[in-house]
Order: sequence, then C-alpha cells, then structure tokens
Amino acid sequence: MACWKCREPTPVVGLLATLAEDDGESYGDPTARPVEPISLRNITDLPYDLLQVMRAYQPRYAKRESRTAGMSYYQNECRHCGANIGDFYLFGEPGGPFFPMSEDEVALVEVLDVPVIGTLEIEADCGQGGVDLIFERRGK
Repeated sequence: MACWKCREPTPVVGLLATLAEDDGESYGDPTARPVEPISLRNITDLPYDLLQVMRAYQPRYAKRESRTAGMSYYQNECRHCGANIGDFYLFGEPGGPFFPMSEDEVALVEVLDVPVIGTLEIEADCGQGGVDLIFERRGK
C-alpha cells in the first residue's frame, strides 16, 4: 500500500481466521463455501511463531502505542518513514488494503494460508466483512 504519511509503497500484513471465539460467542464457519473469514484487529497478544510468520512478510510488524485507538496493539509500520499504519485504515476503510472495493485493489492482495492444528490463543477484536472480494477472487 501507499503510506498515508510519505506516500511511498510499503508492505502490510493482516490476520484472518475461519473460526473465532470471543467471550463464549463463536464467529465463522470453516466449512461454509465460500469461506466467510473473520478479520482479527487490534491484536494485543499472539503466539510467537505466528508473529514470526507475519514478520517474514512485514519485518516492522510490532506492538506499538496508538494514540488514536488509545491502546497498544500489533501494527504495521512504513518501511520508509516509520509511520504507524493502524488496523482501522487497513480493515475498516473502504478501499483500504484489506477492504478492497474493486478488482484492481483485490489484485494487490496476496493471501497466505497458514495451516493450524489445534487452537491458537490470540487477543484481538473480531470483525466480519470487508475482505469478501478477496475471497471471491480466490474462488475463481
């Protein structure tokens, strides 16, 4: 994506799940076709091994303070100017990297499947929607 501050291209990563549980409430159905992924936003804790997979694609993915969100969570950082790139912009803004509105925007997204056996404990907010076009394209 183009950094909001310096406009230079910088890689960003995000995390999706096919099934999530939050306060005893289940989200998602991994057997549904097409899969309706759940975005994990404002991640405050995640397994070290998964963090390393994400950092292989975006080495500057780290836990940082967000004045806008009023909390610390894992965020992307521009590789050129060091600006924080928050999850709201990535997942919540139409036209953002993980909320594409056109085929051209979808074409910029690479999806990596990370097979998981068992349960991963991740502290995050769950969201649905926004990533639908990405997964419609994958089904083609």
